[in-house]
Amino acid sequence: MRKQVTFLILGFLILLAAPRMTLALSFSDIIDFAASGTQTVGSDTRTVTTVNDDSPFIYTHSVTFSPPALSIASATLALTHTHVSVNGELWTVAGGTSTFLGTLSESNGAWVTDTFTIPTALYPSFIAGSWSLAVKLTESTSGNDTFDFDKSVLSGTYVTGSDTVAVAATNVPEPSAMFLLGFGLIGLRVFISYRFNKMKQLPTKAP
Repeated sequence: MRKQVTFLILGFLILLAAPRMTLALSFSDIIDFAASGTQTVGSDTRTVTTVNDDSPFIYTHSVTFSPPALSIASATLALTHTHVSVNGELWTVAGGTSTFLGTLSESNGAWVTDTFTIPTALYPSFIAGSWSLAVKLTESTSGNDTFDFDKSVLSGTYVTGSDTVAVAATNVPEPSAMFLLGFGLIGLRVFISYRFNKMKQLPTKAP
């Protein structure tokens, strides 16, 4: 009886030590601007929307999570543009229309991509199937300033509780789980050795 109890305890410890599965999936929403036609820089021609400083330029990213999200792990906003001159222009980027993310960098004579980290304060408090994030571009210096906007990409990773998703899954064993697993394996080894030694001590029957 004592042996069976020992075996059950060892099995329970091994089950406790099994690493928990965290499914980290990626998401992305791309807005490819094209309202003003095309713009060629060097030999690279792209569709663009020309943004001027008459009023803030506001647009919205909409992300659909499939499977539904439990929480957002990380998020970035990448803006590709040209014809921004930092001499006399200061284009600020805000998320949710009021949270400062940064400023556009110099892009005269080139296509430049600026990447901004979305702060957790802009993550929705309740996440399931979708997330909408407003973005606002503002320029407040004197004069009539414009730039050509090529693309905006909102991307990142999120966590889901579904155990049926196999893509991008990562096993994240906790330190305590690893300790329990090691302890359980050691105990199992001791138990097997004990059984083996007992078998060797049994008298052999004469032929």
